[in-house]
Amino acid sequence: MNGYRVPNIDKINNMVFAEKIRPFKTKLNKLLFLCGFSAIQKTLLFDKRINLSIQKGPVPRNYDWIFDNTMVKKMVNIQLQDYGEYIGERFVKAAGAEFHEELFPKVS
Repeated sequence: MNGYRVPNIDKINNMVFAEKIRPFKTKLNKLLFLCGFSAIQKTLLFDKRINLSIQKGPVPRNYDWIFDNTMVKKMVNIQLQDYGEYIGERFVKAAGAEFHEELFPKVS
């Protein structure tokens, strides 16, 4: 009942799957954090120590590894977009990649 469990990497890879939204890294970090935080709130007692922050807000732990793994599995690619003083990293669906909806049971 402490919330710690072995992560399901196939499920995480499918959460990063960027077919419709095509998010930038910052938005994807926020979405992944909120998914995990929401699951914890629904299944366990709230624990304020779970929050992990970087300069621009809460993110999942080891987020770089998550994104690297998803690219290695050929589910997403990163497109770089130049915005003058910074470059944004946008996640897009890799050619031939498919989303596996069956990994996510319907919640009532």
